[in-house]
Amino acid sequence: MNEKQFFDSKMIGANIMKLRKAAGLTQMQLAETLGISFQAVSNWERGQSCPDIARLTELAQLFNVTTDEILGSQKAARVVDAIARDEEIPALSAEEMLSVAPILSQEQADEAAEKVEHITLHDLAQMAPFLSQELLDEAAGRLLTEGVKLSELAALAPFLSDKAMDALAENVMRKSGGSLSEIIGLAPFLSDKTLDALAMNASAAPLSEIVGLAPFLSDKTLDALAEKLFAENGGSFGEIAGLAPFLSERTLGRLAEAQYDRCGSARELTALLPFLDDSALNRLAVRVMEKEGFSALTPLLPFLDDDEMTKIFKRRFDAKGGSNEQ
Repeated sequence: MNEKQFFDSKMIGANIMKLRKAAGLTQMQLAETLGISFQAVSNWERGQSCPDIARLTELAQLFNVTTDEILGSQKAARVVDAIARDEEIPALSAEEMLSVAPILSQEQADEAAEKVEHITLHDLAQMAPFLSQELLDEAAGRLLTEGVKLSELAALAPFLSDKAMDALAENVMRKSGGSLSEIIGLAPFLSDKTLDALAMNASAAPLSEIVGLAPFLSDKTLDALAEKLFAENGGSFGEIAGLAPFLSERTLGRLAEAQYDRCGSARELTALLPFLDDSALNRLAVRVMEKEGFSALTPLLPFLDDDEMTKIFKRRFDAKGGSNEQ
């Protein structure tokens, strides 16, 4: 066996089965002796799970063998024996740590991880299910100081604390001068408060980055950003139409009417129409008809309610004294 792959659950299961049979025990008898379920022994022998360190020590004593003979690896046995005797864990490679991690408690896994000389981000992400959140938070911060990008922590993010994720994001944003690109992929793991603050402070961020964060921002922040960008864009939606699906109906309606007042063309509102509520659409329809005439209503027609259209036409017709304006 390759010592780098020193923890093999199927081989361990085969060794347990061989030792059990040599001792003349059935699976049920072994289970009763250890005070565990028959299914647990069956799962061991089929390689579907492994005994923890305490059980490995019990098995070695019961069969009068060393843990090496059960694990099939001297190095794995040294790790198990060191933990069982409360001794210092020997140095491990990242690959060896990953191999033995399934039989370690979280505290033991943390101790073993500290013995790995160099843990890459990829290694840490694989070890994460076995390590404490505190250790992972510290390791993530250390990786950032070593040049790992915040966006590369996506695989690790589900295992980090909310507090650590927020602090890491805020720190990176300060250093990057307000670029949101690093945090877009991590948005599901950041608090609403932190996301809102980062988005509002990123005044120079490209619109595409703000749109990428939009599903995770609060309505209040999105509305404020849209108002700010609208003003900076000279009273025109332009590219910020990408935010339309995420804005409140009230804000979107108000900005749509403001844009129409500025440009005077219903066709300029085409990108916004699917997201406006009935009230805003009806108000716009009245203004368009008054300013441009019936024919200018064409872009709005698919979105207007038939009854409202009838009312608008009747009101306009009555206002013109029954004239047949086209």
